[in-house]
Amino acid sequence: MGRVETKWHKIGVQLGIPRNKLLEFEEERDPLSAVVDYWLKGNVAELVVPISWKSIVTALESDYIGELGLAGQIRKQYCQIEVENGEQTISSRLEKVVIKFLLVQIFL
Repeated sequence: MGRVETKWHKIGVQLGIPRNKLLEFEEERDPLSAVVDYWLKGNVAELVVPISWKSIVTALESDYIGELGLAGQIRKQYCQIEVENGEQTISSRLEKVVIKFLLVQIFL
């Protein structure tokens, strides 16, 4: 029987988190938080997707996830800042909390 991929797993794949890390997160009580926390820590040696609002929008808009509404909200509210300032990495604590909150909305 094939493996059922959950939304948190799909987000992890789209954000470029290595498969072995995703397997580890299956054991977590809150795998989505584990995925988002890992990505936001920016382990450059393992991650290939930049930590930016644009990356989140691209992941959500992918056919693999298909969360166009949430992607559109993020693009409208946060991506304009990146356009004005150049694509910047997400570094502030507040931005990280907002990202986590928005991604958790997928499960509601």
